[in-house]
Amino acid sequence: MSDDTFKGQAVQATWQIEDGKHAGRHVWDRIIVQHDESPEAMKFGRRKLKDIAVACGVSEQITDLSVLLNKPCTVFVKIETDESGEYPPKNRVTRVKPLVKAEKTNGKADPDLNDEIPSF
Repeated sequence: MSDDTFKGQAVQATWQIEDGKHAGRHVWDRIIVQHDESPEAMKFGRRKLKDIAVACGVSEQITDLSVLLNKPCTVFVKIETDESGEYPPKNRVTRVKPLVKAEKTNGKADPDLNDEIPSF
């Protein structure tokens, strides 16, 4: 989408992966905070920005986005594919949550983030 067709305001975010096999890679995200023609897009974007603020430990109203810089979070990424095949697959940030630290869970992974397959 070209910038001249976008009718609103958005925040461009860059996330850097810190751990795991993708450490050092970046994921880009665009969060719509104001949209002249789509209240639904604006609602989702503002909810996402609030989730980011909560994940970063920011509870006051944001007047300067720099309060979100360099704050570790857990970011959920989905690979989005274009069904028409015109565009290549791309990463899409779907959720942002506070970072889960091992000391909070007595050294065990948070059950909500456990991706191990149980044995039967």
